[in-house]
Amino acid sequence: MQPAVSLRWLLLIAVVMLWGSSFALLKIAVATIPPVWVMALRLVIAGAALSGLLIFLGGRFSMDLKLWTGFLAIAVIGNVVPFLLITWGVKYIPSGLSGILMAVMPLGVALLAHFFLPDEPLSWRKLLGLVLGFFGVVVLLGPQRLLGLAPQGLSFWGQMAMIAGALCYSVQSILTRRMHNAGAMESAAAALSLGGVVGFALAFAIDPAGMAGASSASLTALGLIGLLTTALATVAYFRLIRLAGAGFASMINYLIPVFAVFVGWLFLDERLGPSAFMGLALILTGLFIVQAQRPTRPSGVRPLSPEPSRSPPPPGAPHARRRLPP
Repeated sequence: MQPAVSLRWLLLIAVVMLWGSSFALLKIAVATIPPVWVMALRLVIAGAALSGLLIFLGGRFSMDLKLWTGFLAIAVIGNVVPFLLITWGVKYIPSGLSGILMAVMPLGVALLAHFFLPDEPLSWRKLLGLVLGFFGVVVLLGPQRLLGLAPQGLSFWGQMAMIAGALCYSVQSILTRRMHNAGAMESAAAALSLGGVVGFALAFAIDPAGMAGASSASLTALGLIGLLTTALATVAYFRLIRLAGAGFASMINYLIPVFAVFVGWLFLDERLGPSAFMGLALILTGLFIVQAQRPTRPSGVRPLSPEPSRSPPPPGAPHARRRLPP
């Protein structure tokens, strides 16, 4: 096996393991830390790490005020709101189920792209994929709960929060398609840093003493989420895209939910019912059908680094289109 081939597989495995394990780490973090503080400090840690790396590599932030206005919008829509929804949701549902529900994000992108991106209209094949994905979500949530025929407890609303967070990523990915004047690393570092500022202010306003009862396990998990599953995973994803292209990297969409279920089973003793696996199969089948026609060379994305990027970065970072993030 050639070194470049080996490296791309190693990067793919690394990204899947980092993002797939983030749901279990979130579960540990929210055990003693309020979700709003997990969201805020995750962004602070990741923003500081990526900004430091950007400067270390010789990059710099743009002084364009209009660009920073866009970064702020992305920080709120693509980081603060979905991170808070996902962190709150994972508190009430198994981490593996969280990973499965996040798989609806690329389906949301495909639907929104039809209305806001003229070059990505819906075809009958994509529509079939969306329908299958929708039925997968119905199976996961439970038809009776959706129709109001069964109690809608915190577990149900935790799942709805996950779906809402995934759809925030979908909206954010459409918006960032119009930001052509910033590099991928600069955009991610700026948006995460701004998100950290907004998130910290929000956390302090809502629960100023929220960190008082934090355990060492939760603090460790929070540090790993910020440094590894957010900052390092973003860098690894950029490298994977540059090395292997968007088509190869799209495999993470199918592998992350499966790995999230495995981690939840192995470390948190989670046991999902048959409906979870049936829903996962329907969602991934729909995703496969939708992405089968996706272009492998998205245009309008100019990376900061000298090497050209062939695909946008993940959700939670600007220019993201079809990734699962927590």
